[in-house]
Amino acid sequence: MTNIFQKLISIVFHPLLLPTYTVLYFFIAPSYLNLYPTALKQAILLMIFLSSFIAPMLFILILYNLNKISTIQIYDAKERHIPFIISFIFNTITFLILLKLPIEIPSIILCVFVVVNINLLIVLFLNRNFKISTHMIGMGGMVGYLFIFHVINNIEFVSPLCILLLLAGVVGTSRLKLNIHNSAQIYSGFLLGLISGLCSIFIVFI
Repeated sequence: MTNIFQKLISIVFHPLLLPTYTVLYFFIAPSYLNLYPTALKQAILLMIFLSSFIAPMLFILILYNLNKISTIQIYDAKERHIPFIISFIFNTITFLILLKLPIEIPSIILCVFVVVNINLLIVLFLNRNFKISTHMIGMGGMVGYLFIFHVINNIEFVSPLCILLLLAGVVGTSRLKLNIHNSAQIYSGFLLGLISGLCSIFIVFI
């Protein structure tokens, strides 16, 4: 039962889902983004979900069926290169689609995909020698993004930040318990994500 729970946590907080969760939070938090028409918010979220999660997952399934990867979870570091490149491509497509929308998309949303792609390039470089945790990069990135979002919009951030840190701890523990990563890979992943998320403020104000 415990193993099932840990696998469920890994699925619910899959790195490909975290951009959708981040933008969803932007839309429901008490800021100017919450004032966007509901239909527009739903359309943007659906587009992000389809292009940054569904599309790459379909390609991962194709790779699995072609025996290019041994499992859909991609536990083997040697098998992660092609899925990472696919994710990079679809994140770029998502970014370009957002730019082409008839309404101007706030830079705080656009920078999510820029930072994710920067992290993917770093992971691709590290992956030859170090299997850093992409789950924890995503969780660390969310902590950084949301902290910057709250500061920019002058929103109380202590409670949301504590909850997100708790969730990050749960995700990291699940990855350790499943023997997918060691402590160094977990902590370095979170640190990389956190730094990149915090640095997103420089992209927002470029």
